[in-house]
Amino acid sequence: MKHYKISNKDAKLLEKIAGSSDFESSEDVLSYLIKKHGSKLIKPAQRVIDLQPIGDGVHKTQEEWIKFYNSEVRMISAPDVIGASKYASPEAFKSLKKECTDSCIITSTHISYKPKTLAGVVTHHYQSTVVNPKIISLDEIPVFWGESVKKVVKTKEGLLYLRALADDRYAKPNELLEMLVKLSKMEPKDIHLCTSQESSREEAYPGRAVAFGFGRDHGFSIDGASCLKYMSGHSCGVLISPRSGRNKK
Repeated sequence: MKHYKISNKDAKLLEKIAGSSDFESSEDVLSYLIKKHGSKLIKPAQRVIDLQPIGDGVHKTQEEWIKFYNSEVRMISAPDVIGASKYASPEAFKSLKKECTDSCIITSTHISYKPKTLAGVVTHHYQSTVVNPKIISLDEIPVFWGESVKKVVKTKEGLLYLRALADDRYAKPNELLEMLVKLSKMEPKDIHLCTSQESSREEAYPGRAVAFGFGRDHGFSIDGASCLKYMSGHSCGVLISPRSGRNKK
């Protein structure tokens, strides 16, 4: 294991913190700081989102889009859409917002609802052969049917669900709301969440695709309730590249 050196000044500061708090040692202080702040300091790889949807705006289901994108370019996921105001170029962000208005954006994010319980699994890059799927298990995915994100982030289970969609376990409510407002140009009270009704989680199709678009009550919808074979819309690819800012066509 690699060893690291710190200055005498920093070492004394660690000892001072450890001696005046509940930490048992300087190592415990360092461990706490790394766990709490380390992931936030990692600079993410550049996400290059296609400026236009593939196929001149053709509609496909999630399964069809996954098969289409299982090449060198991965399919867009819910975290890409939610965080687009941070990661996408201005042109790509504008195009993404237009697609949400014209139709809806089908993502590679998939929700598996467990029958006879409110538990479920959120999987980003579902069935991808380009990148490893990211699996997030939740003890409860609440039943939402048009609830506003303004109300949802105030509940423990709702906040955990939104964090799972954003793939950010430390995201603060205001951070999530800010990104969704920029994406939709709507107030938090007009941004709605939909998940599968408890009774429909018993059906033969427990899986749902996550999609973003306008429609419900003239607001912006984050849909995790529609059956895979019925939900269709536009999609686009994302190229992960730390060096290149060019869009992959």
